[in-house]
Amino acid sequence: MKQEAVEFALQEGANRRALARRYNISVPCLYKWMKRYSQRGLDGLHEDSRRPIRSPNRTGVALESLV
Repeated sequence: MKQEAVEFALQEGANRRALARRYNISVPCLYKWMKRYSQRGLDGLHEDSRRPIRSPNRTGVALESLV
């Protein structure tokens, strides 16, 4: 679905608002997909992890193992 929406959106003269309504997504979401697709191709359309890269306030491993 994402690939189809992005390919339609990238066509000359595409009405991106109408496409967003058709695929039941927001316009900013469609633009986010288009940007990722242009940067990384099909791999850019896979969901990225939302896990933080680091957690400075995370409990230390030693204390975690004691608990």
